[in-house]
Amino acid sequence: PPATVRTVGGRVVGGPAAGAVPVLDRAQLRFVLEDFVFGGLERAGDLADVLDLPLASEACDAVVVSSGVRLARGADPGVVVATAVGALPDAPEVTVHERLEVRCGTRVVAVPWWIDGSGLHVARDRGGSAGVN
Repeated sequence: PPATVRTVGGRVVGGPAAGAVPVLDRAQLRFVLEDFVFGGLERAGDLADVLDLPLASEACDAVVVSSGVRLARGADPGVVVATAVGALPDAPEVTVHERLEVRCGTRVVAVPWWIDGSGLHVARDRGGSAGVN
């Protein structure tokens, strides 16, 4: 592996410090990580191997800690619009949260959207319908 690597945040890290910086392998993890290396989601595993760095999904066991209301596709106009313009992934159902919070380690972070084993979660925007903040 190279002696140093540049993170998305602009830092150049190497040696033992580099091991603390993961390679982004799931899009939503960018909301909860303080810094990471990125080379494309489809090649994240290969990049992590070459750089001898962990994948973000292995470094951060993130969990949604807020509660929301589960709705069918098309039930919330904000989700429909945000999905149509590419701001949200498409999903058959969505859980809408007033404030969507995710815990990663000891940090709790408000995020605009999240995907986990139960599906797509979105935060309600100031206009009253769900979408990206």
